[in-house]
Amino acid sequence: MKDLLVNFVGALAFSVVGYLSLRRGESGNWAAGLHVTPLSEDQYEKSEKCLDSIAAGRRRRLRRP
Repeated sequence: MKDLLVNFVGALAFSVVGYLSLRRGESGNWAAGLHVTPLSEDQYEKSEKCLDSIAAGRRRRLRRP
């Protein structure tokens, strides 16, 4: 029963956002920003290095007494 409630809330939120964007006169293309696009090899490596450095900083902060 919880999954039905979650689906209902998600559909309701999506409908409200769509209605408000159309009411404001936007082009209706706001969902284009939600599309996932694959990264190139260079972009992937750069993001992995960045995430590794963030994780290392968190580990350092957690070790401090």
